[in-house]
Amino acid sequence: MIPLLQKNFKMKIVKDLGMLKATLTSKRLSRFAVFECSTCSVDFKADANRAKNKKQCLCKSCSQQTHGLRKDKSYVRWGNMKRRCYDTSHASYARYGGRGITVCEEWVEDFATYVKYINSLPNANVDSYTIDRIKNDEGYKPNNLRWASPETQAANKSIYVPTKSGIKGVVKSSKTKNFEVFVTHDGIKHYLGSVRDKEEGLAIRQKYIIENNLPHARVLI
Repeated sequence: MIPLLQKNFKMKIVKDLGMLKATLTSKRLSRFAVFECSTCSVDFKADANRAKNKKQCLCKSCSQQTHGLRKDKSYVRWGNMKRRCYDTSHASYARYGGRGITVCEEWVEDFATYVKYINSLPNANVDSYTIDRIKNDEGYKPNNLRWASPETQAANKSIYVPTKSGIKGVVKSSKTKNFEVFVTHDGIKHYLGSVRDKEEGLAIRQKYIIENNLPHARVLI
């Protein structure tokens, strides 16, 4: 009998039970094993082929609890969060997983733990707010998430963007060859000056953001 390979399962294999009948009245044999639940760490018996194909990682009790949470509006967002980080075919993968953004290991496997954490954060009950990463260049993990308004999230995009200068708010003029510096806030574009060096432009922009306590992404200069 070919041994079960741990790499093919989301759960820890405790013991390979071999070929067994699922019930006393079953006519065929199936491969069974004892697994350790990824959430509660309780050992339980399960059909190995089914566990492998469905990428099962929870015991029946924990699975039922998670299933009940699927009506939570955060469940779809949790799934999209993981797809952006790990599904190379996802439209937004390049801006997330493609640049190293990940989801903490515990949250990848356990929606209940994830939703418990985000619901403990301030502003969790504000309808228009959604989950946002505080440090845009770091992943989805404890102490890097907050509930934020659409305006704050729009401002909290990465400082470094695919423009000629590579820096948001610092644009190279085709006429003067200088870098024009600006900050857009509440729909108003604030012009901050023209400089020869893009890093100087970044420094000017960051100083303005900090002095005016704007919610835009910041970097240390």
